[in-house]
Amino acid sequence: MSQVWIAAPGGQPEGPYDEQALRDRNARGELGANLLYWREGMAEWRPLAELVGVLAPAWQAPVTPPPSPYAPSLPVYGAPPPRPRIAFAHDPTNLTRWLVGFLWATTAVSALSLLDDVLQLQLLGRPFTQEEANASDLRSGAIGLLMLLLFVPTGVTFLRWIHRAGVNVRAFGAQGLTISPGWAVGYYFIPFLNLWKPYQAMKEIAQASVDPRRWATALAPSVLGWWWAFWLIDNWVSWAAFQASLRADDVTGLQMAATVSAVSNVTGILSALTAIAMVKAVTAAQRATVERGG
Repeated sequence: MSQVWIAAPGGQPEGPYDEQALRDRNARGELGANLLYWREGMAEWRPLAELVGVLAPAWQAPVTPPPSPYAPSLPVYGAPPPRPRIAFAHDPTNLTRWLVGFLWATTAVSALSLLDDVLQLQLLGRPFTQEEANASDLRSGAIGLLMLLLFVPTGVTFLRWIHRAGVNVRAFGAQGLTISPGWAVGYYFIPFLNLWKPYQAMKEIAQASVDPRRWATALAPSVLGWWWAFWLIDNWVSWAAFQASLRADDVTGLQMAATVSAVSNVTGILSALTAIAMVKAVTAAQRATVERGG
C-alpha cells in the first residue's frame, strides 16, 4: 500500500505511515477526531475518516490546511508541485511520414535500377542491335532521372528530421549532449569528419530519445549501427560505380560498370531499409518519452 501522512487541521504533518498500520491504530482507538491525511498524487488533504473509518464527530474543513510533508512552505494544501510536462518542441509525425515515404520510394527506384543492371548484363553477354542498345540507354536514363529527382527531397527531408530530433531531445531536458542539432547536420558536409561525426550525433540523439535525463547510459536502438555501416558502404560502392561508368569504353568495361552498379543498388536498398527502421525507432522512442512524461 502507499505511504500516508496525517495531520491535525493547521498542524504539522506526521509520517509517512503504512495505510494498514493506520487502520490498526484506528481499531485500537489511538486516532483522534478531525485528522486529515495526504499521499502522493492527491491534490489536497482529506479527512482521515474517508480512509480508515475513524468514528469521530462530523469533520469540519480547516481554515488553514496543513503544509505538505515535501514542501512545508507551500501555502495551499501543501501538495508537491507537479512534474514539468514533457512535450515535443516540434512534433515529428508529419516529417517522419514524409521521410519514410521518400525512403520507400528510393528503395523502389533502386530495385528498378538493379533490374536494369541485370538486363544490361544479359544484353552485353550476347550480340545485340543498335535499337536494343538505344532502348537500354533510354531505360537507364529514365531510372537515373528518377533517382536524381528523389535524391534532393529525400536528403533535405532526412537532414531536417535529424535537426528536429536533436531539438526535441533538448526540449525533453537532455543536458550535456556534445553535438548541437546544427552540427548534427553540418558534419555530413565536412570531409573525413563525415565518416564518424554524424553517427556520433545520431547516437546521442537516439540515447536521449530513450532517456533524456540519463542519456549517457541509455541504450540506442541496435539498428543504428547497421544503418551507419550500410550508409558508409553504399557511399563507397556508389563512388566505385561512378568511376567504373566513366572508364567504360568497351563491352568489358560496360559489363564491369553494370556489375558494380548492381552491387551499389543492393547496398542502396539495404541503406534505405535500415534508415527507415532507424527513423521509426528514434521517433517511437521520442513519442514514448512524451507519453510517459520523461
